[in-house]
Amino acid sequence: MLPVLGILPLYYIVAQMDITTQDKTLKKVKVKNIWELFLDAIIGTWFGNNDYACVTWTLGVELWASFYVYLLAETVVFYRSRWVLYTVAILILFVPRITE
Repeated sequence: MLPVLGILPLYYIVAQMDITTQDKTLKKVKVKNIWELFLDAIIGTWFGNNDYACVTWTLGVELWASFYVYLLAETVVFYRSRWVLYTVAILILFVPRITE
């Protein structure tokens, strides 16, 4: 939820500034205030509203995931047996894919 709260204000600002090339692109966001957008994105997405908020969930997850990958890479580079930590991290990430 925290990543979404970081991305939603940016999404809202772009919609309110009307800088998109097509009028219909962010039409559903333009008519809402910021609190309605937060409620719709956080609670509405949970109940299946995929109009526009699913994009912010994806962007938020990618934002935090890239931050943690960068943090892991920058921290582990100073260890001698860093290949073990990289292997453990990769295995943790691929366990859901392997067990599907």
